[in-house]
Amino acid sequence: MKTLLQAFFLAALPALLVAACAGKAPARPEPESMPKSVPAPPVAAVRPHVVESPNGNRTDEYYWMRDDQRRARQLDRQAERDNDAELRRYNERLAALTRQDRSS
Repeated sequence: MKTLLQAFFLAALPALLVAACAGKAPARPEPESMPKSVPAPPVAAVRPHVVESPNGNRTDEYYWMRDDQRRARQLDRQAERDNDAELRRYNERLAALTRQDRSS
């Protein structure tokens, strides 16, 4: 009798586990510390430039960003704006996580 009961529980256990896991988990509410909107990333200026090639000409709107000698001040300012935006998003997320950790 004991072995029959053990066999029944061993057979029923996986089915019970699957049934318990199949239910939908409750949705986690967003904490108030999370930013509601994501700031727009910086957008580089569009300056069309015709690039000549033996295979045909093409227009490159961001050719002005190409600076092989790294002398263009405009490119440096654009990179600084990109870095500032990334740093701002990182700091906002870090602050939100810190507030969330403190409230837990």
